[in-house]
Amino acid sequence: MTLEATLIIPWTVIIILATIFYLFYLYNCCVVRQDGYIAALRASQQSIENESELVEYTSSQAVKLLENQLYEYVQNVEVSISWPEIRLDITGGMDMYINGLGILKNTEESRSTSVAVRKSDPVRELRLRH
Repeated sequence: MTLEATLIIPWTVIIILATIFYLFYLYNCCVVRQDGYIAALRASQQSIENESELVEYTSSQAVKLLENQLYEYVQNVEVSISWPEIRLDITGGMDMYINGLGILKNTEESRSTSVAVRKSDPVRELRLRH
């Protein structure tokens, strides 16, 4: 056997596959942050004045958007409202299962991301401009 067949080619394949899995993970982190922002933005555009109803609406929107991710599962969605800001804190962990490769990996690590959006009143803003 040659040196390429025994050492270089297997390490090259391993590095390429590890890079692909890492890029999937990074993409999923971006999607989780984007879905959190979309949920907070949707809540900021609602005309709900009751704070508990707005918290419930925001957390239900976030869970609905985040339920079908490849690597992440959502452990906790916390919504805090301090007018005029809606803050969404998403805590989740790694849960990777890819059927075709038979890879199953569970870790106890949890990561957190937070998004803040200002609640706006479009009618009031239009009246102030004109």
